[in-house]
Amino acid sequence: MGRYRHQTLIEAPVEVVWAQVGDPNTYPEWAGETVEVNGLETVEAGAHYQQTQKPPFGSAQPTEFVVDAYEEMREIMATNAVTCDAQEGMQAFLDKRPPVWQGR
Repeated sequence: MGRYRHQTLIEAPVEVVWAQVGDPNTYPEWAGETVEVNGLETVEAGAHYQQTQKPPFGSAQPTEFVVDAYEEMREIMATNAVTCDAQEGMQAFLDKRPPVWQGR
């Protein structure tokens, strides 16, 4: 599985930064391509949620994420629980054919 990590120095108190970074529900407010987050009532390890991002082409599709690790004011790590549509999209690209979306 691929990993992506990005680091940035933000000149602000940790509490202010964590209020945004530590809660995926706030991502549509500041995280570029993220347009919607659903299903995340409490940010805690093991929580599942859907995140929709604007793709470079085609229509936006929600992707399932799982919070793998969470330590308030310190760490949040979530992984993409690859959806059927995500797998189909990758396979269709490799097969050089249009994807057949199932909405899941």
